[in-house]
Amino acid sequence: RKNVHQEAKRKGTCNMRVISKVTGILWRNASPEEKSVYERLADRVNELHCKRASIVSDTPPLTKVKETSGFRPYSIPSHLNPSINLLNSSLTTSNLP
Repeated sequence: RKNVHQEAKRKGTCNMRVISKVTGILWRNASPEEKSVYERLADRVNELHCKRASIVSDTPPLTKVKETSGFRPYSIPSHLNPSINLLNSSLTTSNLP
């Protein structure tokens, strides 16, 4: 992708959509030998990243956070929102005989 981006920049085109498309076409048309070089490089980079991350942090790797069914991220407690209190009080008083 970096080489395709440099070539596109040289020709005056910096459209990332086009660069991604061209990169994908080149990857699909690459021989297995060409791909294996990049796959080995990616594996090595991943190993180095994991080693560095384990040295920097003694914490275990991140795990997926369990979602709770009662969690409502945008609800506002009624004691913090006076307009809800006004609405509730008007509803209860209007129901009186």
